[in-house]
Amino acid sequence: MINWSDVLWSILLSIAASWLFWALTFKISLTKVIFSNNLVKSDFTVDGIRRSYGYRFRIANVGYRDLIEVNIVAKFAVKNDKSKHICFLNISNSEEQYFVTSLAGFKSRKMRKESFLLTLTLYPSESMQHEFTKKMYSKRIRKRAKKGKIHFHDIFKEYENNVVIQIYVYGNDAVTGARKMFVSKEYTMCDIDEGDFCKLKEINYSIFDRVKVKQDKISQVHKKSDVVS
Repeated sequence: MINWSDVLWSILLSIAASWLFWALTFKISLTKVIFSNNLVKSDFTVDGIRRSYGYRFRIANVGYRDLIEVNIVAKFAVKNDKSKHICFLNISNSEEQYFVTSLAGFKSRKMRKESFLLTLTLYPSESMQHEFTKKMYSKRIRKRAKKGKIHFHDIFKEYENNVVIQIYVYGNDAVTGARKMFVSKEYTMCDIDEGDFCKLKEINYSIFDRVKVKQDKISQVHKKSDVVS
């Protein structure tokens, strides 16, 4: 005779185990990427010649486990009352010659002294230049874009806080393989600082620090006062 009570309990336990596995794999990840509070526009001089950078930002994995197979996408958008016009930006690693595709978690930082933090730079892309040649934009903007000389500050100056930059980080949990997505806030012209981010060796925190504290620390900026105009 079938013991329906045992069958029911088996079904419930299977469902509970499946839900727990799903939650631990996809919802409760021990990887966590945070973003700098602001973008920075470097303004220092090299060999007496003003050196122009794009806008820098920082990301850090403040979770326990590594984030691997990392992809980073930056979106540049001009908004109006009816729509949002989007293009995508170029990204480069401003600290190294290669692009790092993993972010160490707390365990790797302690065991192998790996970096948990990346400082990256956004540059205008060809798709951005093409986007701003369209008729919906002002004559001044179109003229610069057709020459391939449009820069971020041109767009911010023209459209002010209707311009936003947003960054997306995709990566896999090194243990479970679960694909995760982390999204920055929408950076506007009010979120751009002059200067450069503090060096990594100047940033220390423990795993028990609140995310807000960690975010404030990785966002620290050195202001430059000796810049040639």
